[in-house]
Amino acid sequence: MARGLVWGLGIVCVAAICRADFYRGDCNFSAERDGFVVEIADVMAIASYLTGRYEPRCLDACDANDDGAIDVSDIMFLASYLFLQGPFPPDPGPGIGYVMGHITVTPSGGDLTEDDLDCGASVN
Repeated sequence: MARGLVWGLGIVCVAAICRADFYRGDCNFSAERDGFVVEIADVMAIASYLTGRYEPRCLDACDANDDGAIDVSDIMFLASYLFLQGPFPPDPGPGIGYVMGHITVTPSGGDLTEDDLDCGASVN
């Protein structure tokens, strides 16, 4: 997991524990692979996680509404953002979006809220 900088995603390591930066809502980490940040595939990734068919590498990224849990409300929140001009996902934002008539770009980062979700890796 710890591969350095890839598409603006950084790795921060302290005492052999790494915290990968992420984009809120990018549950499938597509920003790293193909440059797409938050998309319909992320909604499907969250649904797949909830049904036990997908294990995301960063649970914090799948917590689209940043309420500390991954559930159906994350699917609804992300779908609303993508298709109904719903609220912008909390920091670290979804990379790029359209807010109040303006294109907004946000950097990747770590989770700023305390919860039990993890977005980390161990150094080999």
